[in-house]
Amino acid sequence: MGQSLEKRVTMYTVEELQALMKTLNEQGLEHLKAKNGDMEIELFKSTGVAKKTPAENTETTDETSDIEGEEPREFTDQQSIKSPIVGTFYRASEPEAAPFIKEGDPVHEETVVGIVEAMKLFNEVSADVEGEIVDILVEDGAFVEHGEPLFIVKEV
Repeated sequence: MGQSLEKRVTMYTVEELQALMKTLNEQGLEHLKAKNGDMEIELFKSTGVAKKTPAENTETTDETSDIEGEEPREFTDQQSIKSPIVGTFYRASEPEAAPFIKEGDPVHEETVVGIVEAMKLFNEVSADVEGEIVDILVEDGAFVEHGEPLFIVKEV
């Protein structure tokens, strides 16, 4: 009766978690499950961008080739603003706040365009280019990879 039971809990180190994330990315996996003693972790990969699947019928007709109100975008004089690290992307400083930028806004090299949260640290994302935001590629709260394009900027 006077005996106490101690349960040993094994934790993952930061290095082990980074190695698991690296494995997930390098192997092209969408899902990874790992167990270390009593600790179990499950990782899911999400780019935050909807994947386009090829259409079964590849023929185009006059009816389907002209989408009303949309013109094809050319990215000749445009650059992308990319995520500096792996983490969760936020367009605003807090949930109810206005986004840092929106389509059509001018940006300068030092303009903060978003935040990437990684391991409870919030890292500002700067435009690093002069121009105008023409497209927002990632949804607020989406998981992003290092180097993943977040915005398209038309240079001035």
